[in-house]
This record gives sequence, structure tokens and C-alpha cells, in this order.
Amino acid sequence: MKKSRIKFFNLAFILYLIIFTNNIFSDEKSNKEDLSKKNLVYLSKICETVKDLKIPKDDFPNAEKKKQFMSCDSTPYYFGIYNEIDYEKARYCALSNFKFDHPDDGLSSFNFDSSTDILLSLYANGFGTKQNLDLATKLACDQRTGEDIDDDKGALIDYIYTIVNLFQSMKHEKMISGKEFDFYKNTREKERMAANSTYINYEIEYNKRIQNLNLTVLKNWKKLEKEKLYKLMKISDEYVYNEVSFILDLFSDRYGTASGVAGITTDLNRTLQHIFYNNINRFERAEIPQAIKSKDLKNIDKNLNQLYKKIMSISNIESTSDVQYTVQYKKDLKKSELSWIKYKDAWSELFKIKYKNLNFEDCNKWIMQERVNYFQNFLDTVLNSCALDDGSYNCGDDSFDVDPSDLFSVWL
Repeated sequence: MKKSRIKFFNLAFILYLIIFTNNIFSDEKSNKEDLSKKNLVYLSKICETVKDLKIPKDDFPNAEKKKQFMSCDSTPYYFGIYNEIDYEKARYCALSNFKFDHPDDGLSSFNFDSSTDILLSLYANGFGTKQNLDLATKLACDQRTGEDIDDDKGALIDYIYTIVNLFQSMKHEKMISGKEFDFYKNTREKERMAANSTYINYEIEYNKRIQNLNLTVLKNWKKLEKEKLYKLMKISDEYVYNEVSFILDLFSDRYGTASGVAGITTDLNRTLQHIFYNNINRFERAEIPQAIKSKDLKNIDKNLNQLYKKIMSISNIESTSDVQYTVQYKKDLKKSELSWIKYKDAWSELFKIKYKNLNFEDCNKWIMQERVNYFQNFLDTVLNSCALDDGSYNCGDDSFDVDPSDLFSVWL
């Protein structure tokens, strides 16, 4: 009887927890909906005050410039990706590709794309144009999709509310141009909520890092030096893309889901870009390790070729759930190697122009030794750990546990 009573009380307690938990979640959802409705009321009042504002005619590009900037992306001009930061061109590009309900009066349709983001930032900060927080508010207000609040629209309303509220604070505090409205932190929040938020966050980091590079390290560089670096950055992105594709082939089955592939793609991109920007900072500080200086360039080159040939020559890896060593895999390895050679040559061009105070050969040895370290790490972790007594390789689930990002750990 006592045991039955205990069981009864245990079941009653579990039932109470389930009901209590459901009530909490229900209350949370209700509170969220109430908050979104309050935000919508606030937005309606603020947006009503700016609804008739128009983008100044003088801010639009003329017919000739509009043709020039048609179908361009304003983001590179805003952040300085492959070119210098140019806020006027960013504005021309954004306005040439901005979607309007009525082109003559500057009313935007629902299109929260990069053009909208850029224009919000330009007018909020007064970059390349007169600061106009009311117009920035109007651009944000135009993104509302209706009065009904569902999960998606509720998130969007809250997101717009955050931006508009910030603009109102800036306006009332009389913040002057130069106090930057953080483009991605404040205008891409809804995308962070999406399934691919990991990649969106990487994109945010990447663009902000380039912007910071332009505003700090490159501010005293000469025009030709910058051009060489922008060329290198473009080639670097191509190299990173091909290297990541090659590694994804190797781990294709393990990361077969969309979220898995997105996650490892982001990790690899972040790791390789981190290496690239670390190198720029180290060359700026003339920090070439003595271990690099003491090496012989011909020996590094010889070692690099031997390692590459060894990796390419291996063909007896059994197809398993983790490793697919296929013809396509070898093609991707060759493609990544060719793009790395372009990457190395682009570094050499920059060394000759910018880093004349450093030994040219030492600089090249640095970049080549990174590749040697990567190939050696690849062989040690991916192949040697899977070697069988008969000379073949099997990297099945039970014997193989390598994080692809660790293949580049020797560089950091």
C-alpha cells in the first residue's frame, strides 16, 4: 500500500511538472506576442511621422552613373572588399539597385536586402551623405509586412523596432556623424535567427574584419600597395573556397546534412581567413620566426612537392562512411593546389611592393612552409591514423575522429 501511494505521488508530481512547464512555455509565447504587439504600436506612431519622407534627389546617381552601377553590390564599397572604402559609390550602387513601389517618390517595397542595409547605415551614420536619422527610420519602417503577428512577423517587427528605437535614441541624444551605427549588429538580426545563422555570423565577422583592416592597417598604405593587397584578398578567397571544397569531399559522408555541411564550411572558412589576416598583421610587425629564416627555400620547395605527390599517389583508401577518396576528390586536390600557387604568387607581388624591409626569400618561405605543415598534418591525421597492416587505409567510424579544422592547427 505504501509503495502504491509513493508511485501515485510520483506520477502526480510528474504530471504537475508537465502542466507547469507547459504553462510557462504558453506564458512565454503569450508574453512574446504581447511584446511584439506593443512594439508594433510604437512603430506605427514613429513610422507615421516619417512616412512622407523621400530620398533626396541629389543623392541619386545620374543616368550615366546609374548604368555604371546597375546590378552591382554595394557591400564591397561600404566595407572595402577588394577595393577601397567608398561611401559615395556604395550609395550610388545601393540606389541603382534599390526596389521602389513608386520610383519617383522613393518609397521602398518590402525588400530587406543588402541595398536597404547599406542605405540604412549610410543615412544613420552620415557616411558619404548628410546624416539623416529620420530617413534611416523611414527606410526601416517601410519593411513592416502587416498588422498580424505570427512567429516570423513578430520576429521581424521586434527586429525593426530595435533599429528604429536606436535611431530615435541617436536623434534625441544628438549624436553626430562619425558615431557609427553598427551595420551588421543592428540590421542583420533576423538573419541570425535563420537556419544558416552560423554562416551569416561568419559573413558578419568577415566583412567587419575587412572594414577594420581598411580603417586601421591600410590607412597609410600607398595606392599601388593597396591594389596589390586587394588582388591578393580576391585570390585568397578563391583559394579558401577551393581548399574548403577539397576537404568537404574528404568528409562528405560525415557531414552529409545541410546543417552539418554549413557548420564545417563555416569553421574551415573562419580558420583559413584567420590565418590570412594573422599573416598580414605579422608581416606588418616584421615578425618572421627564426625557425623560418633558418630554413632553405629549395628544401622547403622540394619537401612541398614530395608531400603533394605522396597525397596524390594514394589510391587504396577503402570507401567508408567517413572518407570518400574518389576521382573527384583528386581533382579537387589539384584545383586547390593550383589556386594555392596563385595565392603564393600574389603574396610575392605584395612582398616586392610593400615589405621591402623584409627579406623577400624569408617571406616566401613563410607562405610555403605553411603549405608544407598543412600537407604533413593531412598525412599524419587523415591517412597515417587510418593505415592498415596490408598497406590500405580504412577510416571508418570506430577508428577515425578528426575535426577538419584541426588540419590547419599547425598554422595558428
